[in-house]
Amino acid sequence: MYKFIQETKIFLISITLLFICVGCFKSEKPNKSFAQEEKPSFKNSTQNTPTQKTISQNITPTTSTTVVPSPTAVPTPTPTPTPTPTSIQKDPNQIIKNALIHLNKTESAQYKIEIKLKTTFQNSDILIPMEISGTFNNKNENQADIFVPLGLFTFTHKIINTNNKSYISDPSDNKFYPLRDDNLFTGNILQLLNHLNPEFKNFSPKPNVNLLNSGEYQLNGSINSLESGSLNNIQTEILIDSKTNQFNQISMSGNISLGLIPLPFLKGLESNTAKFELSTNFTNYGINTQIITPDLTHLGKQYDSYPVMSINVENKYSAIIHMENGDKVSIELYPDKTPLTVNNFVFLSRDGYYNNMIFHRIIPGFVAQTGDPTGSGKGDPGYEFDNEFHINLKHDSPGIVSMANSGLRKNSKGTNGSQFFITYRATPHLDGYNSDGSKKDCNQPNSSCHTVFGKVISGMETIEKLSENNNNPNYSKKIAKIEIIEE
Repeated sequence: MYKFIQETKIFLISITLLFICVGCFKSEKPNKSFAQEEKPSFKNSTQNTPTQKTISQNITPTTSTTVVPSPTAVPTPTPTPTPTPTSIQKDPNQIIKNALIHLNKTESAQYKIEIKLKTTFQNSDILIPMEISGTFNNKNENQADIFVPLGLFTFTHKIINTNNKSYISDPSDNKFYPLRDDNLFTGNILQLLNHLNPEFKNFSPKPNVNLLNSGEYQLNGSINSLESGSLNNIQTEILIDSKTNQFNQISMSGNISLGLIPLPFLKGLESNTAKFELSTNFTNYGINTQIITPDLTHLGKQYDSYPVMSINVENKYSAIIHMENGDKVSIELYPDKTPLTVNNFVFLSRDGYYNNMIFHRIIPGFVAQTGDPTGSGKGDPGYEFDNEFHINLKHDSPGIVSMANSGLRKNSKGTNGSQFFITYRATPHLDGYNSDGSKKDCNQPNSSCHTVFGKVISGMETIEKLSENNNNPNYSKKIAKIEIIEE
């Protein structure tokens, strides 16, 4: 019995110690739990819980060696500052203006354009994908690579914008040639962005502005006709970073005239209209970049602008073409009827521009053409000037000297430069006037309008020999120089 009583005492003491120990653990828990529960609201942060006080006061040490835990004051949590809500801009015009201002202050950026063109050719639908990757800066410089996969063939072009001039590579010889048709897709990328400026009234954003979870402003809208109907029904979506005012992406869709994209593989499709989808992404704002100008020595002399008027229209002017083989061709010029064209021809001749050039295009029974330093038909002096027609100057006989051109630009201006041709026969379809004396509409597809500015008065047999020996590489087609005579 005594043993049972003793074991019972030991058991009770053990149970008592166990509860004491449990009480010890519980005396520390409220501090941790309190901090977790109170942190979000920061309420009563300096008060102790009643449970904590009760436990601390009721714990009695059973031996002198037991240390009573001292209540620890609960630290005051440091409040976490509440972020100020981002001010959301609601005016789409102002958002675009801010992005353009940022762009004008940015040294450079990279871009990637993906384009899908769908057009109909010979009663069949064809899909033309394009990818343009490049870099542009605010020095009006731009370099880009254009990839066009078409079936088994891939066309690759490079485009360079420098000194306000554009050049495109020709895969056939890997040389660069002037690109006169700067446009939204293959010219300086800044032109595309400038068309979005609300002040130009081209872009009409809808009033709604969405702020996406990615922190981008989303603007939807439409673009009015930009290029005399060459672009129409354009819908667009623009994503702009709400914090940095950077253009992140521009998506467009609509209809486009293929004549707006002056790439060699589209030759013959200029009059076609295509549906297009375009997506442009921008990255790496402010990167250090240098636009490397390619070797352009094959272009010959290049001038910044049309030459200053230096002829006297009251004087008589003529020219002598000195061929390298000693033959001569004398030409009467018409400064009183076509002063701009004659002034251009006189300036280039006197400056030696035509020295050592060849007749690069000879079509028997039609024309012999020269004036291109590259010998490819793609060269020019670096500038263009408008057509200059006169009702009394027509392509009505052999020996007519007239300006070669590449049609009208989108602004209906002419594309005369340095190239000219001499006719082998009457070619009235090249006149700037119709047979009834009315002015021809040179904007019509397949319309040819050329400025007559002179006529061969002697040496036509030399031009005929060019035609007879067109396929003979040993026969000289080279011009030594052009001499100008003024009376």
